[in-house]
Amino acid sequence: MQNAIAPNYISYVVPAIIIAMVMVFRMRRMARSVPLNLTWIWVIPVLYGALAVLLIAVKPPAPAMIGWLVGAFAIGGVLGWYRGKTVRITRDGGSGKLMQQASPAAAVILIVLIVIRQGVRSEASAFGVDASLAPEVLLVFAAAMFTMGAIERYIRARRLLTQPPPSPLG
Repeated sequence: MQNAIAPNYISYVVPAIIIAMVMVFRMRRMARSVPLNLTWIWVIPVLYGALAVLLIAVKPPAPAMIGWLVGAFAIGGVLGWYRGKTVRITRDGGSGKLMQQASPAAAVILIVLIVIRQGVRSEASAFGVDASLAPEVLLVFAAAMFTMGAIERYIRARRLLTQPPPSPLG
């Protein structure tokens, strides 16, 4: 009986260790500002959106699943907007280039989402949810989150570009 529990325990521990290692490196990278390219800001949202549309077109959702997709889109959009607002956007005084720096709040949102995803994948049947619906719902959620985050950052960056650049002397 104890052997049946061990594999289930490992299925939680191994992803947790991997997530922790990735987040340590991610947090270190988040400590510095990186250039913000307004053209490339749309690549990830477009890829996730196209993948979500393709997946739903190949396997159209049952009518009962449409509510889950709409809910995932709405929640993903709200979290994405918040996640986008947590990114600090500045304009370099010397070059006038846009710079962005992610906040720890964005990392916490990602950690929570990864934990929720793992929980949904492993415990969906215990709650009477069809686990085969999870990929579509999570993909729609991610597409909405990345899209709304990009829109929020784009709006703030464009607004910053209309202002005169800051003086390099302070």
